[in-house]
Amino acid sequence: MKIMNNDRMLSQIDSFFVAYQERSGLLMQLGAELELKGTLNPDLLREMLRQLVNRWPQLGQTLRRRLFGVSWGGPVQMENMLHMAGHAEELSAWRNRPINPFREPPFQLLWITGQPGGRAENILAFRAHHSLLDGLGLLYICRRAMHFLADLTAGETPEPLKGRIPQKTFSEMLNPRKAIRRGKIKKMWGYLRQMSAEATAGRSARLAVRRCEPGDIASCEHKLDKNRTHELRKYAAAQQVSPLWLGVAAWMKAIDKWNTGQRGPGNSLISIEIPVSLRGKFSDNTCIGNFISPLVLFGDASQPTVTLAGLLRRQFLKGVKDGAHLAIPFFTAPGKYLPWRLYRRMVITPSSTGFATSHFTWFDQNQDLYEEISRRSGGTLEIVAQHIHAPVCLHMGAALFVMALPDRIQMSITHRLNALPKEDARRLMDLFVQELLPLSKALGSQETLSRKGFLPPEAKLK
Repeated sequence: MKIMNNDRMLSQIDSFFVAYQERSGLLMQLGAELELKGTLNPDLLREMLRQLVNRWPQLGQTLRRRLFGVSWGGPVQMENMLHMAGHAEELSAWRNRPINPFREPPFQLLWITGQPGGRAENILAFRAHHSLLDGLGLLYICRRAMHFLADLTAGETPEPLKGRIPQKTFSEMLNPRKAIRRGKIKKMWGYLRQMSAEATAGRSARLAVRRCEPGDIASCEHKLDKNRTHELRKYAAAQQVSPLWLGVAAWMKAIDKWNTGQRGPGNSLISIEIPVSLRGKFSDNTCIGNFISPLVLFGDASQPTVTLAGLLRRQFLKGVKDGAHLAIPFFTAPGKYLPWRLYRRMVITPSSTGFATSHFTWFDQNQDLYEEISRRSGGTLEIVAQHIHAPVCLHMGAALFVMALPDRIQMSITHRLNALPKEDARRLMDLFVQELLPLSKALGSQETLSRKGFLPPEAKLK
């Protein structure tokens, strides 16, 4: 499939994820996996992918080194976007095989069919290189993909597209003139210097892990059913704090308790990296590229959860008001014009590779994809479950992702198996759940959590 004259230059943030993977050996890719009931075939899936690349050709292109910077370009490699397998056991290998964006499409789909006796008849495992999409972008593209698939299975023809959808650039999102006009440059520079100092000072605790080196990832999940979700929202409202900030505080306290159990009493200062979206309103024009910037928050995990949540919220709001989250993208913007070999050598530093204790992302999903797909497909497709995973920085070992739907909340720890084996990740998740809902402290074991409603297997911040 040939689409020409649509090269898109990567921002310095997009390029960072390519350099980080090449220099560190860590996987810099995100994944979303859907378990489905319904009948699918290769032609339907190829048509779904064709609808996507007609709108966003970068999904199927490869990276090209230019004299200055790198860009997505060349023909769309449709033949390398769809992969097929017959066993769910192949998911682990799929998650852990690196995508080389210079040689293969940065957006790919694995279709696993024929699951005898399983709860789902099909598994669709989407994955994307982080240089192409951030977490919000991946969820948006997957939602659009499932809309196309639902329409096709219902016998509907997706609305024809006259041409590809133009994408906004990172510089448009960043709007440096506004930052200058509002007098934020001095504060932004101060935050950048502070983060550089923190990266080498090591003031905040590190998550206690077994090994700190590249390795395969896995996910550990817990789900709050409708009753538990409403209970959490009711409790948060009574404490006059949003569930998101209770989540950040609970994650800090869970890490501190985990560290104490592994090492004994020690440093209770925890730092959490939270992505802040620069997009504003999400649309078809803001999918491709990374439009998030990290803000690092610090908290003393010995404080009560509600107290800590309030302090973190105020710290976050002040950081956004001061433009702290804009500091890194603002001052590194010229880096996208560097020749690739030079950029690759310069960009990987202690302050750029995730020095915080851990990473926390909260996705608010106001629309329920489960209901959308069932309705649009006329009942021919039904989502049974969805799962997400994302990169884990070398020194963090684990990252927490929360997907909040109106009537249920899904929590997922992505972890490197050599840092936190599965049994360790489960214990860390239990600690988080117990801190998030005070009532859960009385629930006890993993089995009890399941019976009581905890079902084991760029953030919109307020």
